[in-house]
Amino acid sequence: MPQPNTLFPALADALALHVTTGARRTRTDLPNGYAVAAGFGPHGPAGDLQAAVFAPSQQGPTRICNARFSPGTALPAATRLLARAVREAPAAPCAPTVRPALADVARHLTVGAPEQRPDEPGLFVEYGHATAWLCEGRLGVTLGSATSGGSITFSGPWDAVAVAAMVDCALLELTDAQALAAEVSALLPARWNRVLHDQWHPAAAVALPRHSPGPDDPLGRKFSRELMAAGRELLTRWPDLEMQPFCSNEGAAVALRVSRREARVPELVKFARLVPPRAGEPPISVLHSEYVPPAVRAARRAALFAGAGRE
Repeated sequence: MPQPNTLFPALADALALHVTTGARRTRTDLPNGYAVAAGFGPHGPAGDLQAAVFAPSQQGPTRICNARFSPGTALPAATRLLARAVREAPAAPCAPTVRPALADVARHLTVGAPEQRPDEPGLFVEYGHATAWLCEGRLGVTLGSATSGGSITFSGPWDAVAVAAMVDCALLELTDAQALAAEVSALLPARWNRVLHDQWHPAAAVALPRHSPGPDDPLGRKFSRELMAAGRELLTRWPDLEMQPFCSNEGAAVALRVSRREARVPELVKFARLVPPRAGEPPISVLHSEYVPPAVRAARRAALFAGAGRE
């Protein structure tokens, strides 16, 4: 596999050259035996950008994926998604194609709310205004309409972890979910500016501290006040934002969820459950809490009650 610092510039240059020249078809060799073929649909440069990525194998260059991007897709985002495909692709791309079970893919997702819908094939993942649909080795992402977004079709023996990573990457890149996190990080003091994209919505970000409460603050009360003060200062400097604190089981704020006001991002609700000890561990149950969308909390509560009923 080529190193990222050599692959990404070569891939970016190849796609940029194809777009700027308006050529119908181009094929460019990349470092370490990889290659990319780019083309346009029937509408030419004004239409979709199409790309196929090839990896070296014992049988020669082997296709690992086909991709299509709508005209509104930023070229850097498309490039990063294809570069991620190279990183996640199977080590033996010439082996027979394998489709991992959808339930296995869903277990490895870190972005969005996955679901399988009655009478509809495939796995759906909702992420704000974006919807990903994975079915028969094809991943499609729509951004509010069927004509916006992109798709990628996997070739070869992709496993569940790699496919899940591509679903996450596609949702983050095609919604530009990292943008708000970068903007918020630039405004926060250094000790509070560890800002990540939000798990559930692309128009939100989560600010985490770079330090923990000290031994003189066991319940995090002082820590909580400092964090909330940083959040209020952020809202003063950027009034177009909204803020939701995440609180520990002791009631102290431990993180801040920041969102764009015009996006009307729904607030998350707290979901808590007792986790029993594992075999061989001390007999102490742990209260596990996390913030999730209301629909996700309802589904998890229903699953817990159903499990308790079976017992």
